Amino acid sequence: MAPAQRATRNQLTVFRYFAKSIVGHFRAGKSLHLLTVFGVALGVASVISIRLISTNAISAFAGTVQAVSGNADVTIVGAEGFLSDTAFVSVLSTHGVLRARPTFRIFATAAGEDQSRLEILGVDLLAPISLPVQGTGSEAVRTPGWIAVTPQRATANGWIVGDTVHVFGGGRTVELVIGALVDFRASDARASSGLAVMDIAEAQELFGGVGLLHQIDVSARPGTDIDTLASRLQSSLGPSARTITPERRVSEAAELLEGFSLNLTALSLVTVFVGLFLVYSSTQAGLVRRRTEHGVLRCLGASRTQLILMVLAEVTALGIVGVAVGVPLGYWAAASRIDVVNAAITNLYLLQAIEQVYLDTPTLSFAVAAGLGGALAGALIPAIDISRRDTRSLLAAYVLRNETAQWAPRLFAAGLSITILTVGWYATIGHTWRPSGFVLAFAVVIVLPLITPFVLDRTVRRAKVRSFGWSLSIKTLAAHLHTTSLTVAALSVAVTIMVGVTVMVSSFRITLEQWIDSSVNADIYVAAASGTPGLAASSISNEFIERISNRSDVLATDRLRRGSVFVSGRRVVAMAVDAPNVAGRGSQRFSLIQGSFDGVFDQGPDPRVLISEPLARKQRLSIGDTIELAGSRESRSHTVAGVYYEYGNES
Repeated sequence: MAPAQRATRNQLTVFRYFAKSIVGHFRAGKSLHLLTVFGVALGVASVISIRLISTNAISAFAGTVQAVSGNADVTIVGAEGFLSDTAFVSVLSTHGVLRARPTFRIFATAAGEDQSRLEILGVDLLAPISLPVQGTGSEAVRTPGWIAVTPQRATANGWIVGDTVHVFGGGRTVELVIGALVDFRASDARASSGLAVMDIAEAQELFGGVGLLHQIDVSARPGTDIDTLASRLQSSLGPSARTITPERRVSEAAELLEGFSLNLTALSLVTVFVGLFLVYSSTQAGLVRRRTEHGVLRCLGASRTQLILMVLAEVTALGIVGVAVGVPLGYWAAASRIDVVNAAITNLYLLQAIEQVYLDTPTLSFAVAAGLGGALAGALIPAIDISRRDTRSLLAAYVLRNETAQWAPRLFAAGLSITILTVGWYATIGHTWRPSGFVLAFAVVIVLPLITPFVLDRTVRRAKVRSFGWSLSIKTLAAHLHTTSLTVAALSVAVTIMVGVTVMVSSFRITLEQWIDSSVNADIYVAAASGTPGLAASSISNEFIERISNRSDVLATDRLRRGSVFVSGRRVVAMAVDAPNVAGRGSQRFSLIQGSFDGVFDQGPDPRVLISEPLARKQRLSIGDTIELAGSRESRSHTVAGVYYEYGNES
């Protein structure tokens, strides 16, 4: 028989043996194989749940934008949250505009025990629009308070066409009549069920927004360059408006969630590393238990490559089981915590709430790759190690310890070198990079397994214990250094991560408490009841403030004005406070990370401002830098005097 034929026959024999023996191996080492499955399932579930939260948050926002704006080429929004209705006339007269659709938006709360939230869109129902709504046109205009709600919200609240509902929005309680159903999910399944439609003129009148718009969706004429049209519209409307594409709105929302997603993804990857250690430990223990079997296979002609492939194939089978367990577990974890996630993203990031959890192909593929990749990575080193041994070493007992002890100094030197390089990198340039903390954490995960064999071996040798039990335990550690060192390293990594997360959470809690103490320092807070920032109803009249200030039971009042400005083309929240009230107690109102209050409350030639930590981080600003604030009428440059903690928003 030719050598090539013998090799092929030998290969087929080995794989037939693997196929017949794999079930027996699973039965014989149930605990070790369950540990491998658990490690893979843990990592996959963590990755799935985190990515589902991030992708579905963006998907919900994108679906609502698509449902509202449709196929608009350019969307116009107000620089301060609203537009004058005269802007609509300017848009229609701009060259290249095929059609434009104005929208008035108000967030309202329906009366009742559930107090469901509605995002009411006032649109021109007589215009040729493509909203999936029935009963539009003259019927809607003739019926006072006519509104169309989604079938999902109608079903949830028990509403039917013809019902009368009371909603609160814009500081007013309004009676509306459900005249039709509008199924936005017919055009995009991700759209919010809280969307509702009514006539724009009636919405403006009922909710106190006469003469105001929030959005104008523009369709370009065929052959018109979109960028040119956007620039033309921006020049026509001036700084009071902002032109943006629907795709850009979605990308800006994704950028808002970037830090949120980054932290959660890093935590999920830590779980993957923990699963990798579990796979490594269980694979190594299984191979040690079956080293005689592998020695016999080598005697019968199995090659080293075949042994590696057998081990990896076995781990792959276990990894597939782990993925099958981890995917539904991760989906359940994400779906069960939607309410908590919605509270965070709607309060901090002003995005749409997640109503449905979709498992898309990219997320599933990433989770499967992370699970199987982690399993194979954890099993690769033990597989290579067992394949490199000759038959005598595989059949001998406790020979593993000597080689591990011989390699320990080299591994320790490698770990020490990585530590020095990582610390040097962070001290010189790494500290300026946002994700540098994750690099340090990754270095810890790599370094601890490298230095553990040397440290453990030297510790065991120098230990002087008279007790028989302790002496036997320590000698056993030394005898099985090849496996026990990894266990110690895994525990060290777990403890290190736990301590790091605990310190991080404790530090966050302390700074959050300081921020709350400095932000919430009044007995009573009075705010205008309005569902949409930027409306006239959102401000409190000076007469009301004076009446409150003159009460005998009021010691002092402190006014705050909140609005929107643009920094480098991005909308940020701007707050103005009473200088006489804050100048003497700035540290009580704003908790500074760095800088001072010098000149902030003085009306001098060099205007100074305090900026939030998220804004300073995103714009890479520090003390003494110049920041340009662009409003609806003009732009002004200010010097950054201080950076303060801010947990109320991301700008």
